[in-house]
Amino acid sequence: MGRKAQLIKRYSANTILIISVIIVYIPIFWMLSTSFKTTAETFKWPPSIIPQNPSFEAYSDLVKPGSKFFIYLKNSLIVSVTATVFTLIVSTFAGYGLSRFKFKLKPSILVFFLVTQMFPFSIMLLTVYLFFAKLGLLNTHFALIFAFIGISLAFSVWMLKNYFDTIPIELEEAATIDGSSRIGTLFRIILPIVGPGVIATAIFVFITTWNEYLFAYTLASKEAIRTLPPGLQLSYMSFVKVSWNGLMAASVISSIPSVGIFIFLQRWFIKGLAAGAVKG
Repeated sequence: MGRKAQLIKRYSANTILIISVIIVYIPIFWMLSTSFKTTAETFKWPPSIIPQNPSFEAYSDLVKPGSKFFIYLKNSLIVSVTATVFTLIVSTFAGYGLSRFKFKLKPSILVFFLVTQMFPFSIMLLTVYLFFAKLGLLNTHFALIFAFIGISLAFSVWMLKNYFDTIPIELEEAATIDGSSRIGTLFRIILPIVGPGVIATAIFVFITTWNEYLFAYTLASKEAIRTLPPGLQLSYMSFVKVSWNGLMAASVISSIPSVGIFIFLQRWFIKGLAAGAVKG
């Protein structure tokens, strides 16, 4: 390939990358811009790209008496963190077992996990609702946590199984010869190696549960239990009025936990995705 062709290829790739970044960041910029506008300016036409009179009105409304924002934030943290921890515990042992042990039902279990990802979760909504209604668990954190674990568990098991598949079995055999138990080998040798994969899975589960709307809206109708996605929709959007600046301000604050976690752990997240791609 000549130098001219290489330059064309490089500039084409860079151009596509720049356009993609712009497309991704335009909604984020618009969210930030709208959050600093006054209510009157949000309905101005043509809309202003930069707030003409920047205001913290929308942010101050979040901390006013009667605001339910921090109740929703607390519920989202409780549900998402708990669901992430339990999903990681179960998927770690399940993924390790499916990676290392041979048994008759193993292919069927793997196919079952795969098939569950082929259907939209909305088709399970009525069944899940009736299940928790019969148990009297609607409007509880437990119902949301259990539902969110069900949403993310199958994919998490597949992810972690792929990470465990990349670890040579000889490491465990050597540890066994040295007198280590299987559980000891798992925690002292295998898990530190697949740490990036575990972190990647944790980020996936947390973001999935943090942004989940349908199950959160259906299973929790009380404000004391609602999480952020349905809570913000019901607080700032109605048939007669939409408080765009308030909704955008709340969205900015509610995105901080997931964005912060990703930024802090992105190095391990990328390593985990690369490791899981070795054997897919």
